[in-house]
Amino acid sequence: MLVDFPLSGRVGEKIRPALVVLDKGDADAVLAPITTRERLGHGDYKIRDWEFCGLLRVSRLCLAKFACLRKEEIMRRLGQLTEHDENWVSQIGRALYAFSPVTTESVRVQLNHESAIC
Repeated sequence: MLVDFPLSGRVGEKIRPALVVLDKGDADAVLAPITTRERLGHGDYKIRDWEFCGLLRVSRLCLAKFACLRKEEIMRRLGQLTEHDENWVSQIGRALYAFSPVTTESVRVQLNHESAIC
């Protein structure tokens, strides 16, 4: 997808490609930015088949930087990941966002021992 992606820590947006990582069928979608900048951070993935995805240059997906945007802000669809890239992105995403289920009892115990700050 090509979207006006919000700039982190600055006012404004930048038109850039992005990957839809969550679409629950409502008016919003969660997207991860794609950049041509050389990045080796935690959660970054160099897209192997970038040309197949409709990208113009070698690109990296930043899985640690999400934004929730209205679908109407999506300018156009570029393409899709190959099976190879999709498998790698799924593995990285699972490793990066490994959530543990929280039971009601464990939340109650934690709240009794710590102040709740929202």
